[in-house]
Amino acid sequence: MKPNKDWLPNQVVNSFDGSLIMQSLCHQLTLNDCQEIAADVSGDGTITGYDVALLLRWRVGIPVPGYTGDWTFGPDSICYGFLTEHQPDQDYCGLVIGDVSFNWPGDGPPKQSAGSAISWPRITAAPGQTFTMPISMETDVPVYSLDMSVAFDATMLRAVDVIPSALPEEAVTAHMTGDGTIRLAMAGAQPMAINDIARIVFEVSRETAAGTPMPLEVTVVLNESHVITRSQAIPAELPLPTEFGLAQNYPNPFNPTTVVNYQIPLTKSQVRTTLKIYNILGQEIAVLVEGVQEPGYYTAVWDGKDRMGTDVASGVYYYRLEAGDYTSTRCMLLLK
Repeated sequence: MKPNKDWLPNQVVNSFDGSLIMQSLCHQLTLNDCQEIAADVSGDGTITGYDVALLLRWRVGIPVPGYTGDWTFGPDSICYGFLTEHQPDQDYCGLVIGDVSFNWPGDGPPKQSAGSAISWPRITAAPGQTFTMPISMETDVPVYSLDMSVAFDATMLRAVDVIPSALPEEAVTAHMTGDGTIRLAMAGAQPMAINDIARIVFEVSRETAAGTPMPLEVTVVLNESHVITRSQAIPAELPLPTEFGLAQNYPNPFNPTTVVNYQIPLTKSQVRTTLKIYNILGQEIAVLVEGVQEPGYYTAVWDGKDRMGTDVASGVYYYRLEAGDYTSTRCMLLLK
């Protein structure tokens, strides 16, 4: 017995199902047993970002391996003898592979990738300070999906923000920050040119002793089968700046989030600091920083929203740092 609904898979399997799979990978939601069956579109018994890539490619009409759009049933069949009464409580399930939301109208374990590498610049940071860590990747593998996990000591570091790299419009991304872990998942309908995976903003605990190494491990899985791992300890030390400074935001142009780094010199014990966003008419749009700060390096993040929490329009914006007698202004470009 099978339903005569050949049209149904094209109606119910869509990119939202891929989004649900990635959210589950980042522990933002939990799939039930039936959803886990539907999410394993590759049919290898695991659920990873590669299933999302297969689902999205199938959705736009590209032939793919796996079972996206196929019906599956459990159990395969039920045999009955001569029935003398009704059987109302039969446990029989039919679902479409890929239909994770239920919205009706690889081979073997991952292997180390010899042609791929993860990199980030040498970083030092002082207790109580924030720093931005850009994570880059080189690979000869066509990237349809990427799953990244970052493990760190939560007693030394706190993840302030995760800024994924800009992806093609058809791609999907999700991330989740936990206690000592960061998880990031990306998937697209076409191979994604990913050089800069993400920029992670960390804050060093003030209880971390200067000179203490802060362990960090990054693992990236490409297409469910290629693994790249790098471990490194970040020294908890950084000479305090000797002059004020306001860096160019990154990325620029951006959509929708960008990072602004600035510094307050050792010559000032404490200074009242403001960092504000203005439009081309000089009107104040958002306040990123307002308060008294000590000497050190700082990072602020703008999410492209005004003070009321509304997304602003594309265009040129200015950000101005005022710290004591120091004032500096730079421009940024928001593109949607």
